[in-house]
Amino acid sequence: MGVVERKQKIFYKKTKRGNILKVVREHYLRDDVWCSVAGCQQCKNEASSLNPVPESPSNLVSEPHVLVIDTNIALHQIDFLSHESIRNIVIPQTVLHEVRHRSLPVYKRLRDVIDLPSKNFYVFSNEHHSSCYVERVAGESSNDRNDTSIRLAAWWYGSHLQPLGVQAVLLTDDVSCRHKAKEMDITAYSGENSSLVFLLCG
Repeated sequence: MGVVERKQKIFYKKTKRGNILKVVREHYLRDDVWCSVAGCQQCKNEASSLNPVPESPSNLVSEPHVLVIDTNIALHQIDFLSHESIRNIVIPQTVLHEVRHRSLPVYKRLRDVIDLPSKNFYVFSNEHHSSCYVERVAGESSNDRNDTSIRLAAWWYGSHLQPLGVQAVLLTDDVSCRHKAKEMDITAYSGENSSLVFLLCG
């Protein structure tokens, strides 16, 4: 197990002197990116970050579950994500990259929260996962591509954890994203209302 595919990303950028520079980057896809959920027999989790059974059962999602958040939740709900009662969160690598690009202060706060063992936050390397990587299609915006990537990560978690009886819940304030998630049989809710966030996480 390990690297299963190597892709090349080729793009051009203009230097300060006005020259056009060709940049080639290699992108590796792997089949050994683990879910980090305690009790998963499919993954070789050396240290599990996620507990599939929340300490305080949710009124909205009573079944065992993990939460997958999108970029807008990370950017605009950072105060709630930082609260001590909010635990068991999957942060796709796509989300972390977008947050770093859009707000360094929020990115630093998010990294600080991720580093707290008691929070059970896990950064899922979906951009290097052989089943979760998404190619950007012609005419597609980077934002739409990233939204697709986040939904696919949530779908993968739901499918992957089915043998454990654990579902993945996508938290997003984007109405279109929620509709598309439901078309993929992904449970999705809005995090706009702070009470919803607390209901979900217990």
